[in-house]
Amino acid sequence: MAKFHTVRLFLLLVFMAFNHLVWGQTYVEDVAPIIYNNCTSCHRSGNIAPFSLTGYEEVKAFSTSIRGSVLSREMPPWPPDPSYSRFQHERTLTDVQIQTIVSWIDKGMPQGDPSKEPAKPKYDEIEDLGTPDLVLKMKTAYTHKGTGTDMYRVMVVPTGLKEDKMIKAIAVVPGNRDIVHHVITALDTTGQARILDAADPLEGYEQYGGFGFQTATNNFHNWVPGASFLTTFPKNMGKVLFKNTDLLMQMHYAPSNSDATDQSMVYIYYADEPTERTIVTQPVINPLFLNEEFLIPANTVKTFRADLTIPRDISLLGVAPHAHNLGKSFEVYAIPPRSNDTIKLIRINEWDFHWQGQYNFNKLIKIPRGSKLYAKAVYDNTEANHHNPNSPPKDMRWGESTSEEMFLVYFSYIPYKAGDEDIELVTSIQENQAEKIRMNLFPNPAQTQVLIQVESVPQRVEVVDMLGQVVSVPTWEQQRIGNTYQISSNVSTLTNGLYEVRILTEKGQASRKMLIVR
Repeated sequence: MAKFHTVRLFLLLVFMAFNHLVWGQTYVEDVAPIIYNNCTSCHRSGNIAPFSLTGYEEVKAFSTSIRGSVLSREMPPWPPDPSYSRFQHERTLTDVQIQTIVSWIDKGMPQGDPSKEPAKPKYDEIEDLGTPDLVLKMKTAYTHKGTGTDMYRVMVVPTGLKEDKMIKAIAVVPGNRDIVHHVITALDTTGQARILDAADPLEGYEQYGGFGFQTATNNFHNWVPGASFLTTFPKNMGKVLFKNTDLLMQMHYAPSNSDATDQSMVYIYYADEPTERTIVTQPVINPLFLNEEFLIPANTVKTFRADLTIPRDISLLGVAPHAHNLGKSFEVYAIPPRSNDTIKLIRINEWDFHWQGQYNFNKLIKIPRGSKLYAKAVYDNTEANHHNPNSPPKDMRWGESTSEEMFLVYFSYIPYKAGDEDIELVTSIQENQAEKIRMNLFPNPAQTQVLIQVESVPQRVEVVDMLGQVVSVPTWEQQRIGNTYQISSNVSTLTNGLYEVRILTEKGQASRKMLIVR
C-alpha cells in the first residue's frame, strides 16, 4: 500500500509539473527566486549595478538587457568554473534557470499572484554583531572625477592599536556604493605606505593592482559587489590585527560621468575569547616559484607555471588568484605525495581583472605535508586582448604599476588538525541563523531519477557518497508545485548503494537525507 501511494504521489507531481509547463512560467513563482538569489545583491538601490532588480516592474523594464546578459552568461559574474571546484556564495545560473528567464520574457512576462512573491534576501548583517570595537575611516573624503575612467587609490588609515588584537569579524562599509567597485585591504607595519601617501597631493596614493611595495600584508580582507559587507570567521578561528599597524584600503572607483565623493570605512569586531586558530592569508605562489623569468613578449600568448612543495599539513579555507589585464585563464591545484590524485582548487577559464576576489570553500580542504601546489596562468599580450593597456602591445614584465603585470595566488589557511576535513566553513552567526528546510525524496530507493522536494529555494543541492565526495549536482528545474519546489537529479550513472542528499541555504547547511540507489 505504501508503494502504491508513493507511485501515486510521483504521478501527481509529474502531472502538476506538466501542467505548469503548458501554462508557462510566472514572475512570482519562477523568475523572482532566480533574480533575488543571483542578481539583486548587486542590482539594488545604492549598489554598484546601473539599475535595480528588486521587483516585477523593474525586472520587466530591463527584460531585454537581462535576456541578453544571461544567454551570454555575462551575468551574473562568477569567474570560477563550477565544474572544477565549488565555493560559498556562488552566483551561477544553470541551463534550466537561463531557459526559465528567457521563456518567461518571450511569453510576455506574466506576473502571477503578487501575494505569493518570495521575500527578498537580506544582504547586510552588520547589525547582527552590534557596535564595532574599532571603526577605521578614510581621513578625508576623496573626490572621484567624472571623466568616465576607473581609478585605483590606496587609502592609509592608522589603527592606533597598542597591542595585537584577534578579530572575529570585519566589515567594509563603502561610503558611496555608486562608485566603489571593490575594496581590498592590507596591513602595513613598515610605514612605507605613509611615505607614498605623503608624496601624493590627494587623499591616499594612486596604485593599480597592489599596494606599491612587497611587504604589505595583502588580502587582509576584501569586498566586492554582491558580497555581504560583513565577513565573520568560522568558530574558534580568526585573524590578527597587529599593533602599530596602518590599515591600507585599495579603493577601485568605477567610471562615473560626474564628480562623486567617497569616505569608506572598515568595522572591526574583536574576538570575545581567546581564539584557538589563527587564519593566515598570504601569496603562497609568488615570483620566487615561477619556473622562468616573468616576461610576456609583445604579440604573444604565454603560459607561466609555478609549483611549491608544502612543508607541513595545512587546511585551506580559500584561494585568490591574482593577475592584471593581460590575464586570460588561471588554474590552481595540488597533488599529494606518492599519489596521482589531484586536489582541484580553482579554475578560471576567462580571466577578468575587474571581477576577482577571495573564494572560500564550503569545507576545509586538507593539503598533506609534501604535497605540491601547482598554478598555471595564461597571458594574452596581443591586439586581440581588448583589455591590453598598450596599443600596439609592448613587452610586459612583473610589477605593481598599471603598465606591468603580476602572477600570484593567495591562500587562506590554518595548520592542520585531525578532523579538519569534516569542518563545514559556517560561521557562528550563520550557525545561529541557519534555516532548516524539510525535504522529501521520490522515489527512494531510486533507480534512474530522483525528485527532491523542498519547501523553499536552497542555495545549493548535492548528492554525496559515503566517502564525502560529491557525485552529482542536481539539475535545477525551479518547478514550484504548491508551496514546494522540485529539483531533479539523474542517478542512473551511480553505482548501487547508500548516498546522502544535502540541501544548503544561503546561511549554511540546512538539511540532509539518505538516498538509496538500486
